[in-house]
Amino acid sequence: TLERRHGQIQGHVRKARALADQVADLEIVWGSKLLADDCPGRGEYLRFREELTAEETAVDGLLKKFRDEGIEVKDVLTGLTDFYARRGEEIVYLCWKPGEPAVGWWHTLQAGFAGRQPIEKF
Repeated sequence: TLERRHGQIQGHVRKARALADQVADLEIVWGSKLLADDCPGRGEYLRFREELTAEETAVDGLLKKFRDEGIEVKDVLTGLTDFYARRGEEIVYLCWKPGEPAVGWWHTLQAGFAGRQPIEKF
């Protein structure tokens, strides 16, 4: 499920980046003329902006779904994901990223990714 959902996020991120590039290109070419109704690039610009907003909204929705389940996506681009867990009396993170076959790492809340330790040491 995590792989699938991260794949969905990555698909939306890729589309959003491409659309953002299109928006930026049109802004460079037309500048403030894009505000005028008679600008030849205005229709395309507005369509790209609308599609970009839809992709960003989709990413936000998927991230909210993770948060609602108590899952923290630390890095949207790499898919680095943490889950709260209890190790004795200490609250720690279980740590996973796409491509890993299972949640195989953990770290303290302060240590971050650099402090990852194998789950066997949990």
